[in-house]
Parts: sequence; C-alpha cells; structure tokens
Amino acid sequence: MKNISSQPGAGIFRNNLAIIVILVCIAAFFTTIENISSKVENVSRDRVLADLKYSLSMALYDYTIKGRQKELSKFHEENPFVLQAIYRVLPTNYHGAFKELPESASSGWYFDLNKKLTIYIDSDGDMAEYRMIYAKKGEELKTLEVIPIINSQ
Repeated sequence: MKNISSQPGAGIFRNNLAIIVILVCIAAFFTTIENISSKVENVSRDRVLADLKYSLSMALYDYTIKGRQKELSKFHEENPFVLQAIYRVLPTNYHGAFKELPESASSGWYFDLNKKLTIYIDSDGDMAEYRMIYAKKGEELKTLEVIPIINSQ
C-alpha cells in the first residue's frame, strides 16, 4: 500500500508548503519590527515633548522666583528648545531654527522662525506642528505649554 509521501509530487508539495510557512513567518517578523519601530519613534517624540514642558515649567518657576514673570509673556513666540538647552539636554534629532524648512528635511525637530512653530517630522515624512502658549490669571502668568496644532489639510 502506498502512503501519501510516495505519491508523485509529494516532495514538491512539502517543499512549497515549507517555503510558504517561512514566508509567512518572515512577513510577520517584518510587520512586528515596523510596529515596534513606530512605537519607539512615538515614545521618543513624546519624551521630547515632556522635556519641553518640563523646561517651560522650570523657566516659569525661575522667572517667578526672580520677579521677572512679565518677561515670559513674549516667550510664546520663541523657540522652546532655547529653554530646553538651559534646563535639559537638546534632543539629538533637533536640527535647528529655520526661516524655511529644507526641501529634504530629515526626521527630527525644527523650529520655524516665520510661523513661530515647533515642527516634528517623523521617519515617514509626516509633519506635526506645535505652538507654545501661556495662560494668564489676572496679571500673573500661570503656565507655559507646548500644544499640538491640528491641521485640516
């Protein structure tokens, strides 16, 4: 009696099946790597935003202690990375302040001098813009924040 492995074409079928299983495993591996890479990039971006908020809080604290709080009202149009350079370390992917973004801007952080916006470009080329704002209560400045700008493009 013949078993299934002795049928004509059984070896080719087994080889093709093994190749398909290997290709599915490779596709799953690359999908997982891409998802992990995307999550790492998001965490990195969120960490820089948290550092910016910390630096702004420290500037508010310092200026309040020194009685120079009114000077902070102009900071909402300034580059927040200047404060981060004082209170924290600049991110390695901060590329500087520009009047116009370079055409082939690599992923990372920029400051647009014309629009007064902090810009983040991710590895896919997608851009997110952030504006620095401050909130006043009467004559006193209460908070400095970096908030995302939602574009309807």
